[in-house]
Amino acid sequence: MMSRINTQPECASRNMFSVGHAARRLAVAAVAIAVFAGLPGCASSPKSQAVKQLNENLDRELIASGLAEKADRARVSGNTEDAIGFYRESLDYSSRYPDVWNNLGMLLLEQQQFGKAINAFVQAGTLDPTDPRPPTNAGIASSRAGWEENAMRFYHEALNIQESYIPALRGAIRSADLLGTAQYEDLERVKTAMLAETNPQWREYFKGQRFLIESRLRSAREHRGPNID
Repeated sequence: MMSRINTQPECASRNMFSVGHAARRLAVAAVAIAVFAGLPGCASSPKSQAVKQLNENLDRELIASGLAEKADRARVSGNTEDAIGFYRESLDYSSRYPDVWNNLGMLLLEQQQFGKAINAFVQAGTLDPTDPRPPTNAGIASSRAGWEENAMRFYHEALNIQESYIPALRGAIRSADLLGTAQYEDLERVKTAMLAETNPQWREYFKGQRFLIESRLRSAREHRGPNID
């Protein structure tokens, strides 16, 4: 079975462009509101300085947003190098947009720059700890680099956010298989995945993993022998 199907997890999010655009516009709008809220009292020197700083922040946010949108268009057009450059420029102006970090990580992963990709995904996950996609993508990057224990840790992080998130379940079960682990938590993940998975090849893989994990757990119990009070 293993030789017939591709059990390598796919990237969880090819883009977060539409959501990212909306989030960036909201952030720029928030800075703009802060700027205009400070205008009435601009006669005093401290307040004038504060308004000046807010204006500078607004300028940086607008530039960052524009560069990120350029990067998105370049990415969709297949201009990877241009997209990477624009994302990095955007982050130089404002580093607080998780979609920019995530999409930069996706491009670096495509280029097999695994360490840099993982760092970008970690930054995205730190900025938005409610989204399971960045830690899942960090797990995928780690798996492709051969760092399976790190991959499992990232997949578990994603599943702590959303326990039925299929890309993270696939990755976690695959990592456990490669590492030869058999815990009751692994068995529960397989059961959850079998309920949520729609891909028939993955379902067959999970069935095999359930049998394997149950066999390993049974063997471990027999090896320990009965408990004696």
